[in-house]
This record gives sequence, structure tokens and C-alpha cells, in this order.
Amino acid sequence: MSLTLKILLISIGFACFAPPVVLYVATRGPQRALRRLGEVHWTELARVRWGFLMAVNKCTFFLCAGAVAVALVLGHDDFAYPRLLALATLGLAYVTSLAVTVRLARDVPGPRNKDATFGQKLKTSAAWIMLLRGPAVASLVALAIIPMDARSPWAYITVLALLVVVVWLLGPGATWAPRKLGVMAPASQELAERVNSAGERAGLGPIPAYILEMPIANAFALLFGRAIGITRGLIGTLTDEQLDSVLDHEAAHLAEGRARRWAHGAAAFVPVPILTALPVGMTFGPIYGLALGSLSILILVAGKKVAISLETRADAAAHKVEVNEGEYAGALESLHGTNLTPAVVPAGSSPHGNLYDRMVEAGVQPNYPRPGLPDPQGGLSVLLLAAYIALIGACSTLSAQMTPASKNAIPMADE
Repeated sequence: MSLTLKILLISIGFACFAPPVVLYVATRGPQRALRRLGEVHWTELARVRWGFLMAVNKCTFFLCAGAVAVALVLGHDDFAYPRLLALATLGLAYVTSLAVTVRLARDVPGPRNKDATFGQKLKTSAAWIMLLRGPAVASLVALAIIPMDARSPWAYITVLALLVVVVWLLGPGATWAPRKLGVMAPASQELAERVNSAGERAGLGPIPAYILEMPIANAFALLFGRAIGITRGLIGTLTDEQLDSVLDHEAAHLAEGRARRWAHGAAAFVPVPILTALPVGMTFGPIYGLALGSLSILILVAGKKVAISLETRADAAAHKVEVNEGEYAGALESLHGTNLTPAVVPAGSSPHGNLYDRMVEAGVQPNYPRPGLPDPQGGLSVLLLAAYIALIGACSTLSAQMTPASKNAIPMADE
């Protein structure tokens, strides 16, 4: 069997079999803990559920990053591996990871529309993709880089063009694209009037309001589209006063200066230096790859600090305009309980901070003791990082053994 065919089988095997094996093994413990819970307070259910979700998120990120690394290494211009197959490996790994993740999530407590049609489920998935733009950016950049010669200026022109597209999606396209996909629609007149009132209190004037086809209960400030999105699951969850306080929080985000909003949105571009570090380092030397990797870390750190600052300021704005003391804190508790979001999370894991502490600071004492911290799955992170490094090393070693003469040819057996 030729070396090229061996690599083909290894890459396809990774794409097809790694997602179910990694995800099922990593989530076995949290799944057992969920089954043993029985009837408990929502804070305990949310705490255990968070450990499961962290395991799924970290495994999915590892699998997608691993697939991108495999495709980038094997599709690199120095190696004799058909780039079309590298792209196929990447796509297959994405689809398999998504399918396994959806299957695992079906058995986990949480907000969902059990009567949703297949089309509605697709809309919900599309809404998540539009909101979580990091994976979308990663996919676009990977698909752009893999077929390109890293030494060619066209590779960087292509990446630059993609960045322009992403900037547009963060700005004017933040509402245009989701509406065209059918995952966002204008809010009702009553809800639009409430959003406009929040805009007036924030000194912004009327703000466009949209409904997002998502079962969770939440509201989002579209920082660059200067609009507010309200999920379908939020409607009817809060009292009118609580809803107004949440809308005031989101309007405060939109009232921030352009520089602060763009600094917060920079986190969406982190996949760009992460993914380009590998081909650039392989082509021009490791120091250039390390420089891009360091840039991604700086963006993450700066983005997190800005996000914490924005959330603190928005909370203050929501408390300032609430009619009755504690309305905003009560709204946060209702949202956490509906979405089964932990009342206490590890330090630094969320820019929003802990619900329990936010309620106490607002003068509202929760009617339950302070919950314990959920499992951050730190050991799993170390194992996945080691596996990722080993995967890149194995791919690089195998690819280095290939000869240019065999490029774009996959013999079925050694001659």
C-alpha cells in the first residue's frame, strides 16, 4: 500500500471515527452524573449540565481544529497530497462532529422545541452559526488557505478578501444575512416599541428589533448592526418590567463607542491568526508561525478584558433605569433558570460573571445557598491539547516523506 493511500485512509478514519469516539468517551462521566441527579434544584442541574457542555464544546473544538490542521498540512504546497481530498477530509470531519454533537444534546436537559419541524431546526442551527461567528470564520479561512500556495500572494489576497466579507457580516450584514437565511424576522409592533423605548433611555433613539428563531431565552445586542435580537424563547418568560431591564442592558451595549464595540468584536477574528500560523510557519519558518499564534493570544486577552468592561457598564445602566429595585436581578435569575445556565461559574470563563454575585451586589439575596462550581474539564483540556500537538506532528512527519512526483496521484497499491 502506498504512503499516499495510507495517509488518505488515516485522514478519512480521523474524520469518520474520531468524533464519535472522542465525544462519547469524554462525555461519559458527565452523562452518568446527569442521570443520577433525580429531582434537584435548577442550580444543581445547571451545574452538572455545564460540565457536560464543556466536555462537548472542547471536544468539538479539538476535532474541528484537528481536521483543519490535517487538511492544512496535507494540502500544503510542499507535500504530495491532493488538496481536494484535504478539503473533503475537513468537510467530513465537520459534518460528523456536528451529527454526533446533535445526537448527544438530545438527551441533555435544556430549552428546546420538541415539536419543531426539520426546517425549524435548520433555522435554529443557522441562527447559532450566525451568532457564533468564530467557527464560521475558521471554516472560511481554512477553505481559502488549503487550495492555495502559501508562497503565493493570491493566498493572502484571498484571506484579506474573506476578512472584508467577515467585517461586512459583523456590520451591515449582521441583520441582512440572517434575514435572508430566514433565521431572523422583524419583531412585533409591541416588542419593537419596547426596544425603541430602551433606545430612547440610552440616548440612541429608535433601535431596530428582530426575533431570532432560537428556543433559548435571551436577548442580544448586534454591536455592529446597531440592532437588538430577541430569541423566540424569551417571549413570555419575563414580566414586562424585567423585559425592559434586559432591553436596557442590551441598549447600553449599543451606546458604547465604535472603538470599544470593534475591540469586543475582534474575538471573532481569532481563528484567522490561529489557522494561518500553521501554513505560514511551515513555509517561512517557525518564528513567523509563533508570531501569529502570539497575536491570537493577545486578541483573546484584550477581547476578554473589553467584554468584561462592557458587561459591567451595561449592568449598571440596567440597574439605573429599573423601576423597582431588583427587577434586573430577577430577570437574570429567570433567564439562567430557563436556560439552565449555572449560577456560579469558574473565574474568567464568562464576561458576565456569576449570577449569584450579581444578584447579591444588586441587593437581592437568592433563596438558595451559593451553588458549587461546575467541573471546568481542565484535565480533558490538557489531554486534547496533547492529542492536537501529536496529530500535527504525525501529519507533518507523514507528509514530509512524500515526494513531489506522487502529487495529486493516489496509487491503490505499491508497484
